[in-house]
Amino acid sequence: MKRFFLFYLFLFKTRLAKAFGCVVLVVALAAAYVGQRVKTYSLLEETAALEKDKQKLEENIAYLEGEVARASSAEALEKKAVALGLEYPRLGQLARLPLFPVPEENLWQKNLDDRGLLARLRQSLPFKEAVVAAQEFKNGR
Repeated sequence: MKRFFLFYLFLFKTRLAKAFGCVVLVVALAAAYVGQRVKTYSLLEETAALEKDKQKLEENIAYLEGEVARASSAEALEKKAVALGLEYPRLGQLARLPLFPVPEENLWQKNLDDRGLLARLRQSLPFKEAVVAAQEFKNGR
């Protein structure tokens, strides 16, 4: 193996070998450069095609958004609702909700009282393991 490397070192010590090695190196580098430029131009062409497709898709999106806005406008929906037999609610049909919030504590207590004695016992004395585990998890034990 050592002789093999010595032969190649001897070969590249001559002028002819150096010139031949330089020519091969220049040709290899030129071929690599040309290959990279070809690849770059093909990628640029693909990018331009994708940009055109993107622009067409954006135009389609803008058109479709306009169509959706037009189709869901109040005028278009009102015509369709009248055709289906729907109408605006009259004043007597409107319901009023109380504006003051109901306290949660009273709401739960009222709900427990409505369910009866057995429901209150089940709530205060859980007998199932899952319920006990859930309450322990909730309380952080």
